[in-house]
Parts: sequence; structure tokens; C-alpha cells
Amino acid sequence: MYQPDDANFITRAHAWVLHHWPTTLRRRVAVVAVLVATSLVLLSWLGALLETAVDLGLLAIIGLMVVCWVGAGGALVPVPGVRPLSWVMIVNQGAVLDPLLVAILTALAMALGQSSYFVATRAGKHHHEKVRDGDRASGRHHDDDAATTVAGVASAGRDPSEPPGSGGRSTRLVTRARSAMSRAREYVERRMHRHPQRTVFALSLIPNPLTTFATVTAAAIGMEYGRFFAASLAGFLVLTSVLVIAGQGILLALGIST
Repeated sequence: MYQPDDANFITRAHAWVLHHWPTTLRRRVAVVAVLVATSLVLLSWLGALLETAVDLGLLAIIGLMVVCWVGAGGALVPVPGVRPLSWVMIVNQGAVLDPLLVAILTALAMALGQSSYFVATRAGKHHHEKVRDGDRASGRHHDDDAATTVAGVASAGRDPSEPPGSGGRSTRLVTRARSAMSRAREYVERRMHRHPQRTVFALSLIPNPLTTFATVTAAAIGMEYGRFFAASLAGFLVLTSVLVIAGQGILLALGIST
């Protein structure tokens, strides 16, 4: 079993879940958790909106954190729509609950969600190194260059025998989008080697598809978990604060006081 390099509760907990819970189980748990958590948050919001006795208090906060955690990749399974849903819910709950508490706890949940990718990458790297060392000891050889080439073709999503310019307009647009994403990833990877904390912080500030890539790269290059978590948490805290302020602004625009 994989033992994380950073001996702390968070990494040990993530490693245990990854080792004992298969992907199918994690997906089911994530979907159920999001549905339950969303229901709790909606009940809390409706209670505040209708000024009824429905006050879930801590349960609403926990539900919000669960949605943010899953949306940030905490379960390591894709649950479509959860990430943007978490942003909407932060705006919503920032208007009816303590805004400072909402900003801090949701940022913490997002950072913990990204921690799952960090620990999974570190675990995979550790396992690969053990296999490689065992193969070297037994005289076996892996063609890493060939594997890298195949992975590159697969990530490009194109048959090697297909002419680069073939396909219709939609195909060319997809190809250009993939090329742009590839260049962006190369840039992020270079930045991660030079300024890992700054890069993780910057990519956590605003929603973008490179946040998880930066997390995976951070784990792969051996960045300390404490430094990664601090940078990730700081960036997400700025994001959640902006979302909470947006919620407060909506209330002011509607002339509603909490």
C-alpha cells in the first residue's frame, strides 16, 4: 500500500480512500453526497427567503462544503455540472449565511478536493518507481520513449496516419483548441518548475481547466504538500471571497437585508 511522503492526516486519509474505494463506488458516493448536500443547502436558502423556521445551520454549511469538495475533484470522479453548481451555491449561501465563514470553509473544501489529485498523482508516481526499480533488478526493460509517443498521440486525439489538415471546419477548430491547450500546459509546466507556489496560487484564483493540471504537476515534480496546500487554499480563498461578495451585492441590488 502506498504511504504518502508527507506524514499528515490529510494525505493519509486521501491515500486510504484511493486504496480501498474503487472508482465505481466513489462515483456513486459522490453523486449521492451532492444530491443530499444540495437539498440541504436549498432548504436553508428557502427557509431564509421565506422567513420560515427552517434553519439547518451547520448542516447547510457542511452540505455546501461537500458540493465544493466534489466539484474540485475530491472523489476523483467526474460529476458533470457540480463545479459550476458549487460556485452558484457559494453566491447563494454567501447572501444568507455568515459570508466570512462561507468564504473560508468553501475555499478549504476546494483545496481538499484538489488534494485528492495531488495524493493520487504522488501515489501513482511512487508505484511506478517501485515497478521500474523491480524491473531493472530483474533485467526487464520498458520502452518509455514509445510509451510517451503513444500517450502524445492519444492526447492529441488523432490517428497518426491521418493528414494534419484533413477534416471539416469543426475538426480544425477542435484541433486548434487542443493545440492551444497543449501550449498552455507546456507554459504551466515550465512555470511550475520555476515558481510552483506562485503558479498554483494564480491558477486557483479563477476557474480554469489548468488548475488540476497544475496540481498533478506539483505532485509529479515533488513539491511539498504543505506548500501546495497553502498556495491552493490562498487562491481559492480569493475566489470564494469574490463569489460571496457577489452574493452580498445581489442582495443590496434587490434591496434585501440579511
